[in-house]
Amino acid sequence: MIISTANINKTVAILKKLCSKKIPDAYIITGSGQKNISSKFKEIFTISLSKLPGFAKPSVKGHASELKLCQYKQKCFFVQSGRSHLYENNSFEDILFPIEIIKKLGLKKLLLLNAAGAVNKKLRTGDIVIIKDHINLMLRNPLFANKKIDQKNRFLSMRPCYDQSFIKYIQREKKGKTSWKTGVYAGVIGPVYETRSELNMLDGMGADVVGMSTVQEAIYAKYLGIEVSAASMITNDRSNAANHNEVIKASIMGERQLIEVIKKYIMFI
Repeated sequence: MIISTANINKTVAILKKLCSKKIPDAYIITGSGQKNISSKFKEIFTISLSKLPGFAKPSVKGHASELKLCQYKQKCFFVQSGRSHLYENNSFEDILFPIEIIKKLGLKKLLLLNAAGAVNKKLRTGDIVIIKDHINLMLRNPLFANKKIDQKNRFLSMRPCYDQSFIKYIQREKKGKTSWKTGVYAGVIGPVYETRSELNMLDGMGADVVGMSTVQEAIYAKYLGIEVSAASMITNDRSNAANHNEVIKASIMGERQLIEVIKKYIMFI
């Protein structure tokens, strides 16, 4: 795996120029049906991913293709609307390019959002699950046979992968009817949804939610020394068969809760 250094440098130069004196505090990547979340915050600038060398254009419905610099409570943060997936026949370079940009920009905080299916039978569509750990079932790892990896750091400890202090913080911040839970995310390659037997298997493995993203980004960010947090919007529970249109619809309906998660995250960092 070789990520173009030239494209990294070109994109970082563009973003630094656009940021001017605004120094971002974090980077957020959104999932399916979550493309309008950034519009709820003060916008400083928006740029199409097609104008940033090295970024792949998402081909999945419900994913925009833009990067915004937003502001909330005097803090600035990037929101990347739309991500690349392995099931789109994208390469690891496409999946991990944004993580390299985060590192090169000097950012230390990353929040990964996604739309996910419920494995845990107690979860319902519309629930927010703060990810405390994951199970990588994609049969791929961004550090495998990666020539860029420092040999001394190849055997990366993943305990923990996700920022435990943020999990404790947001659990304390729960108020009223806010439905925030914590759980384990199972990452699968997709694009098909799980059979009943597969859901039973995942349940037995200790997973609470399942999705087709997040894991590769989290592993690579952890390797690069970026503090990772993640949250899933449950878009289909175990009582119904999933389809992508319903996933997008459920994500849009749950927008308010995800916005609250982002606000809490920005206040936390």
